[in-house]
Amino acid sequence: MSEQPDSAEFTLAGDFTPPTKEQWEKEVLRVLNRRRPEGKELTLEQAYRRLNTTTVDGLHIKPLYT
Repeated sequence: MSEQPDSAEFTLAGDFTPPTKEQWEKEVLRVLNRRRPEGKELTLEQAYRRLNTTTVDGLHIKPLYT
């Protein structure tokens, strides 16, 4: 069985610079609007609503970075 690294030594995506909120929002809009026709693109507010999830028991889950 292989040994697991110490959690203090192992950071997921630790070598990457975290995006700013503005960078994250720009990418959200780019991804959600990539196949939408011109003039029918989602606004940032609409994109946030699209990313929210409600579980069957009514728990509201917001997207990452919000």
